[in-house]
Amino acid sequence: MQVFEAMALQSFLEASAKHIRSRLPGCCLQLSEPALVQLLEKAFEEASAFGVDQREDLVPFFDLVAAHGLAFSTTPNLSWAAPLLADPALSGDVKIAFLYERLPLRLHPSTISQMAPPK
Repeated sequence: MQVFEAMALQSFLEASAKHIRSRLPGCCLQLSEPALVQLLEKAFEEASAFGVDQREDLVPFFDLVAAHGLAFSTTPNLSWAAPLLADPALSGDVKIAFLYERLPLRLHPSTISQMAPPK
């Protein structure tokens, strides 16, 4: 059973990497596909620790990681996100909804992906 779960997780992470490449083309340009999957594996572990563990909540969490880095909740622009993510009274879907609701448009992953890649 654990082997099957590991295979399912790997498949989900690979599909999420493809999603990021297509939806957020300006993000993670410097990462190879295996490196992006590895980043998403770490993001999965972090999200799970925050109680964000449903597929439909993980994908937007991964988008935030792709746009802002693995430790996005500790960056100055998004430091308000850390207490929200750590709040055990909130479910994962509520945390994601609050994150995206409070996220300034200039920091929204889809806006960042439209920026020109560095030369």
